[in-house]
Amino acid sequence: MPLLLNDDDLHRHVSPAEAVAVMESVFRARAEGQTAGTARWEMPFPEGRMVFTPGAVPDGVGFRVYLRGSFSHDDQVVVVWDRDGGALKGFVVGGAVGALRTGAIGGVAIKHMTPPSATVLALVGAGRQAWTQLQAILAVRTLDAVRVYARSPERRAAFCDKARATWPDLNIAPVGSIEEAVHNAPLIVTATTTRETILHAEWLMPGAHVSTLGTKGRNFREVDDDLVASAAWIVTDSPEQTHNYAEGSILDGAGKTLLELADVVAGKIARPAGDGPSLFISSGLAGTEVALAARLFDNVTQ
Repeated sequence: MPLLLNDDDLHRHVSPAEAVAVMESVFRARAEGQTAGTARWEMPFPEGRMVFTPGAVPDGVGFRVYLRGSFSHDDQVVVVWDRDGGALKGFVVGGAVGALRTGAIGGVAIKHMTPPSATVLALVGAGRQAWTQLQAILAVRTLDAVRVYARSPERRAAFCDKARATWPDLNIAPVGSIEEAVHNAPLIVTATTTRETILHAEWLMPGAHVSTLGTKGRNFREVDDDLVASAAWIVTDSPEQTHNYAEGSILDGAGKTLLELADVVAGKIARPAGDGPSLFISSGLAGTEVALAARLFDNVTQ
């Protein structure tokens, strides 16, 4: 019988470190042509839209589907079939699969796009996406310091309190501005919902790495034009999705080449020489949710 699992099952049976390993395996498979996926498909209706993301990975074929719009809840469903034989493996209901895999992809990007000596993290945002990014980065890197900025002082303080309770040895502190957070920080993650540019190239130290999770369209993005223009390399997990935003891509008119994280993970691309920043555009590779759900099913049944 197919399994029916939820967020609690995911947190109980798949650690952030294992999620990073699963994502790494997906990108290696993608580099070898063993995966399939498309940009997200959306169906609008009066109250919002239904979002559908299908994908195939070595451990399964399936999709994630969820609603966006005037809804206060975050009910999502991931459905997975076995790739060998087509048997329905199960369903995962809840919002945690998407957040955990996005965090894990961010961890893969940090691991493969930045040197081990980069150990200071500036985290812009204090929500669920920021939390899963921190989890994943700590699974691949020992951090000397973490600086957290969010518009709400209460939210950034609460985020740091939760982090210290989870990782007692972690040096983490809230700061009063984005510029203060990113000053001399080699690792920067922006995980916000703003449609305004909040991160400027002039604030960054030479060679800094930026992972942007929030808005990334041509006219609505977290990072400014100068950061895009000065980037030594720009990498994404999903070129299909990055080029499919309704308002256009962050790269439109920039004259920059978009590289694939899969090729970086597989060792086909190395960081160029120079001290320009690196930019990772997290767009959501189709099939990564399927891979994470498939691992959950395997862990539950073993």
